[in-house]
Amino acid sequence: MSTARSLIRSVIVLALFGTAIGLVAGFLSNLFVTGIELLNEWLRIGPPHADAESGNAWHLLEILLVGSLVVGVLQRGRSVGPVETIEATHCNAGRIDGLVGLRGTLANFIALGSGASAGQYGPLVHFGATLGSVIAHTRPFGGQMARIGVGCGVSAAIAAAFSAPIAGVIFAHEILLRHYSLRAFAPITVAAVTGHLFGSSLFDAETLRMIQTTDTLPPLSYVALAVLGVLSALFAKYFMHLVDFSEGIAVRSIIPGWLKPVCAALILWLIALGVPEVLGTGLWALRQTLLGELDAAGMALVLVAKTLATAVCLGFGFAGGILSPALLLGTLFGSLFAVLLSLSVPALLAASPQVFAVGAMAAVASAVIGAPLTAILIVFELTHDYELTIAVMITVVFANLVSYRLYGRSFYDLRLQSRGIDFSMGVERVRLQHEPIRDYLSDSVLTLPPDASLLRARDRMLGHNASEAHIVNRDGAYLGVVHLRDLELNVAQSPTDPVLAHVIENHLTLRSATSIWEAMHTLENFHGESAPVVDEQGAYLGALYEAAVIHAYLHTLEELRKEEHAIG
Repeated sequence: MSTARSLIRSVIVLALFGTAIGLVAGFLSNLFVTGIELLNEWLRIGPPHADAESGNAWHLLEILLVGSLVVGVLQRGRSVGPVETIEATHCNAGRIDGLVGLRGTLANFIALGSGASAGQYGPLVHFGATLGSVIAHTRPFGGQMARIGVGCGVSAAIAAAFSAPIAGVIFAHEILLRHYSLRAFAPITVAAVTGHLFGSSLFDAETLRMIQTTDTLPPLSYVALAVLGVLSALFAKYFMHLVDFSEGIAVRSIIPGWLKPVCAALILWLIALGVPEVLGTGLWALRQTLLGELDAAGMALVLVAKTLATAVCLGFGFAGGILSPALLLGTLFGSLFAVLLSLSVPALLAASPQVFAVGAMAAVASAVIGAPLTAILIVFELTHDYELTIAVMITVVFANLVSYRLYGRSFYDLRLQSRGIDFSMGVERVRLQHEPIRDYLSDSVLTLPPDASLLRARDRMLGHNASEAHIVNRDGAYLGVVHLRDLELNVAQSPTDPVLAHVIENHLTLRSATSIWEAMHTLENFHGESAPVVDEQGAYLGALYEAAVIHAYLHTLEELRKEEHAIG
């Protein structure tokens, strides 16, 4: 009976947990994007309003400068997005500072509302994750499910943004958790469905549904789609490298961090004078492209201008995400590919040109964010078109195969690697690299004062059955280690000598901030009972046994297996 009650209680708690986060994240995600659209309209930002030959050009400059300045002050030199979300999930046990998240969301809202050439989905991911983390740390839940809470917030935000709950669930596992967890699957699914039902589609799904495909695409189309996938990967690589290059210039410059977004705003304004389609998230231009309302020259111009504008904005911290621009750039690239096919090899263009546009859209976006399954499922959930989804699957698979080898898994992963977070060897390695040894220290190791005589030191070590002891002075500073065998050899000749004269000073010493992963490799060739651990000032904190390191490693693996198999 008690087992049944516990099971029922667990199911209810998880369902309420996912529902609460899904409701809040779905509603606020919808509010976030609707607010950006209203702000763009009120400020007259975007292609329908931009006109270089009127006073709107100076009006646009004013809006961009004010918006970028506010963003710079709010961000204080550091933006927030999916990279920070992934880092918090694995390196901070899912804890995200609510105030930092709110300030970052506000900065993203102002940037996108004032016309920054960036995306809204990255900010939504971090916003949803912040909400999930905050709710997980409220009294009813007590922070025990913080990582799951972050996953729930992310899945709800994606589900609300794309009206794609299945893709939201997969995104949370594919990008955020980096492994499939049965324990997290139920609440994340509930949150995604709730966010989908409570929110509304923030992506232009109706435009995608207008695309017509034949019952079965001819074989030649799949050949062309495979080629398009490879070319999309090359373009995605170029795009990401351009963002990296822009960011490198910003980092090396002497411009204060709060002023860098203003520099981006000035460059964006100059580009927008000739190509107003670069302003904002790019959904208006994406719709025009899919509906065939842009000619080849116009698409090429927007492709080049949007790529440059986005690289500058992201590199110089004019806040926003990279997914929305990647969707537009992929659509433009695929449409231009279809035009070239129609002119050079018409036989390969056996499908609707829009099929190539959507295929490249998913291919470029998936290569940039490292989420091939999510990209495929988003197209399927939005269009309910099986043949189109198969076409997208071909482009996405080939794009990710090539992009992974040329650039890396994703734009996010390279930024994580620069922070010492490398998922290439598994989630457990990342967890161990950010698990400090200070939680596994022991105070059972014998410590001796430096003025203790050899005779007294030997007797105390024999009494404690210890083969070594750590020398610590009255101020708590660690001075070294002594071994019983050395004392036995010298005690007969000089029993009153201070033990400090026989200390081994170059004995292995660890810092309290050392990670379990680093300790494992440091102790690999270590010979001794334990390793002394000190703080940054050299104060003795305790000792680390090899058994404790092994225990920490096994405990981390056990916790991951429990998550994956819903044990405990």
